[in-house]
Parts: sequence; C-alpha cells; structure tokens
Amino acid sequence: MSRGEKGVGGLSALGGQCQSPYIKGDVFMGDLALGHSNPGGSSTGSAVGVAAGYSPLALASETDGSINTPASRAALFALKCTPQTIPPDGTFLISPTFESPGGMAKTVEDLAGLIEIIVSTTDTPLQLLAKLPTAWSGITLGFVDPKLWQLPSSLFPPDEEYSRQMVS
Repeated sequence: MSRGEKGVGGLSALGGQCQSPYIKGDVFMGDLALGHSNPGGSSTGSAVGVAAGYSPLALASETDGSINTPASRAALFALKCTPQTIPPDGTFLISPTFESPGGMAKTVEDLAGLIEIIVSTTDTPLQLLAKLPTAWSGITLGFVDPKLWQLPSSLFPPDEEYSRQMVS
C-alpha cells in the first residue's frame, strides 16, 4: 500500500504491517499518513531494513514520497533523482512522468556512492563522492521555528511530548 489518503505505507502480504525501528509497538489505530507511528510509503520495508542494520543502503523508486517519507521516518539520508533523467530500462513505471529512482542510506557517503552508480547510466555521470565536503567550514545550517512552521493537524496530529522536545 502506498501513501494514499489515510493510507499506512509498508503493508506486506507476507509479514503484515512493517514496523518502524524507532516506534515501540504497532502503528497506532487511526494514525494518518504522516502520523507519528506511520512508517512511511511504499519503500518502507527498505528503509526499515537499512535503519535496523540489515543493509547499509537501499535502492528505491518514487512517484510521490515513496523514498523520502520512509527515509525521514527511519532517520536515513535519501535522494530521489530528477524525473526523466535516468534511463527507465528494467524499471516498472507506474507514472513515467513522475517516477524516478533513488536511494536511502545511513551515511551521506553511502548514498552518494549509490547515486553515482544510478547516474552512471546517463550521458552525463556525476562524481558526487568527490564533491562531498570533508569539514563543516563554509557550510550553513538553517532551522525553522517549530512554533511558526507546522503541518496542519488534519495531516499530522499534534503530539505534546514531540512538541516539548522541539522547543526545549
């Protein structure tokens, strides 16, 4: 199952509901698509496997959040390649206009290596690993004020403990 309205991603015919390695217990009944216990989208199994240490990285594809949502729920780095820039050979495309390969990993270096392999099939391969910074100098970080920037409660129900930790 994917991220449809009120959908919970990561449902397996073999093992049932995929569990986030960071949420104790099951997906909460009535949780929304971006709720606190929902593990994400259709690549949830891959994200949970990487987060649990079964693999250092995972190859995935995304039309609408199938890579980024589960990766963000599993504390992973993720990247979706720009649609229509990677040859679709050997890929089952649900939406050729939006579908794109990508990956997720525990480290930026592993993700950059995976993306280099993916884009090596294009006319203009990238050398991402060579461009990764080796120090924090020159890097700017930005933060949003959690009191001003919040998703609507109809999409992401408020959680008092989460909110307390964000502003502490």
